[in-house]
Amino acid sequence: MLQQVEKHCTKLLLESKCTKLPFHNLVHTQEVVSHVKLISKELGLTVEETEPILIAAWFHDTGHSEAYQGHEDVSKRLAK
Repeated sequence: MLQQVEKHCTKLLLESKCTKLPFHNLVHTQEVVSHVKLISKELGLTVEETEPILIAAWFHDTGHSEAYQGHEDVSKRLAK
């Protein structure tokens, strides 16, 4: 499932107005995902414990593809 989430979010971030944002873009999201992996490993989390956090990391700024104000709610809707 994680590969599907990565592919979907990457497409959203590359094919929307997110490409014009200086911060809430694919590079930022990839950095967040990388940090989640590092922190999860340091905390000794299992793959099963880490997966939902990684999914949240991939989706966390995807709402910017539709709106700046209230993007958090859009991100939650897109993840759902």
